[in-house]
Amino acid sequence: MIATVVIEEHHEAFLAWLLAAARGWIAPTGNWLLHVDTHADMSLPCLNQSLHSIRLDAVGADRQSLRRFTYEELGIGDFILPALYLGLFERIDWLRPAPSEATHPPPVRAKPLYLASLEGDGRRLRLTANRFQAGLLDPAGWARAHFRSITTQTPADAAVDSRAPSALPWVLDIDLDYFHSDDAAAETMEIQITEAEYRAYRDHPYHRVRLHGGCVRAFCREGQYYYRFARSAPGGSPVFERARVTERIQVFMDWLKRLPHQPSLITVCRSSISGYVPADQVDWLEQQVLDGLAMLYPLRQIAIAELAAEIGS
Repeated sequence: MIATVVIEEHHEAFLAWLLAAARGWIAPTGNWLLHVDTHADMSLPCLNQSLHSIRLDAVGADRQSLRRFTYEELGIGDFILPALYLGLFERIDWLRPAPSEATHPPPVRAKPLYLASLEGDGRRLRLTANRFQAGLLDPAGWARAHFRSITTQTPADAAVDSRAPSALPWVLDIDLDYFHSDDAAAETMEIQITEAEYRAYRDHPYHRVRLHGGCVRAFCREGQYYYRFARSAPGGSPVFERARVTERIQVFMDWLKRLPHQPSLITVCRSSISGYVPADQVDWLEQQVLDGLAMLYPLRQIAIAELAAEIGS
């Protein structure tokens, strides 16, 4: 049976991967990650705690520290590189949808990535394609992986090279927003502020929030004051069409059939709290994906809280 961990938001995959390594479900190093997502999630995190404080052979005895690291240090777009730095993965493939049905997929090319931390501190991570530079930054701790970006959407595009490295155990990581993503809703956030803060923003051209550019605006609504953060271009939310989503799921399952062996672990991210997947559709979408996976693999579905409870038992 393949442990299939359902997570709410994507940084919890980091927690699932390390707990699975502690349980022995995946190898502690040298895995292949197939990341199925509209977004790369390969941003560099801003860490206060060193990754050197995490030991794969010790997480079973220190679940709470690992949990705190996941929820206090990581975000939904920067959890993959910390796992790479710890050596969990030596190859990362990002399977992403094409922007439109007419888009021709680019050729698949692998490129080496080297991840180092400044002075080897395990906090200030730097990504480079230069192995020599990585060695200078972090002589003892730098990590290496081969990275490929695979764009596929239509059945014809799905014929793109999907050959897995047969010598590597692999982890399947699925974000449900691969099948439908609402960036317009997810990348907008409002935070209530005081009237004094609103006036300071309005009246001072060098207010520190203004210095971060046009992604932040202050506004008044019904006598209340807010900052609005909008990282994506303005636009309406796409219509969730079940027939279209069902077709994308089937195309993806057909793509998986071409892989020569089964994954050691599967993570499925709902992404509805962040807003990338509509909250009124996420349960249906999750079930459709799990049903499709169950046609391919023997699944043992487990929630992230249950997995944490099992470690050390």
